[in-house]
Amino acid sequence: MSWSGGKDSAIALDELLKAGDYEVVSLMTTVSEEYRRISHHGVRETLLEEQAQAIGIPLEKVYLPSGESGGCTNDVYEEIMSRVMNSYKARGVQTVGFGDLFLEDLRVWREAKLAKAGMRGVFPIWQRDTTKVAHDLIRLGYKAYASRERLAQDLREGCLTRSSCARSLWGSIHAARMASFTRLCSTGQSSTSRCRCDWAKS
Repeated sequence: MSWSGGKDSAIALDELLKAGDYEVVSLMTTVSEEYRRISHHGVRETLLEEQAQAIGIPLEKVYLPSGESGGCTNDVYEEIMSRVMNSYKARGVQTVGFGDLFLEDLRVWREAKLAKAGMRGVFPIWQRDTTKVAHDLIRLGYKAYASRERLAQDLREGCLTRSSCARSLWGSIHAARMASFTRLCSTGQSSTSRCRCDWAKS
């Protein structure tokens, strides 16, 4: 399972586990080698490890070069991930799960790269209504918190209010009734926000 530590990964993993069609052998996460944070989301490595421990599925961290050690170009990224996928393939893994919702070009890219390794992708929440995703998270007892936002721009453009920052998804939907997110979909898919999902259910 390609694991970002966010809400979409949590729902996608939940779907895979409930369906029972696949054995989830590991959570694979790319991590900044220098900053020790999840790529894109910026969640600390220690929190990632706590998530994996709570879920009970082995964690496989893929370290990407960053900072003064050199950036991770597309070529470098593809070389690293090719080695990782070939390693999984050698262990008998045929499929990688993703929590993608809408980015068609990203899905096509993922599938093309996996095909080169003789593997395929599965996208259990593809094009799912984001309001349903948000309410499923709440119904299932998970909690998601905003962990990284381009605050200056989003606040300036009215996408977020200061009170909505670091507010739980539960609070955003049920207390604020999405008032702070009028220009965003329910899970922030059209924003630069990133959410960490706490796996322990309330």
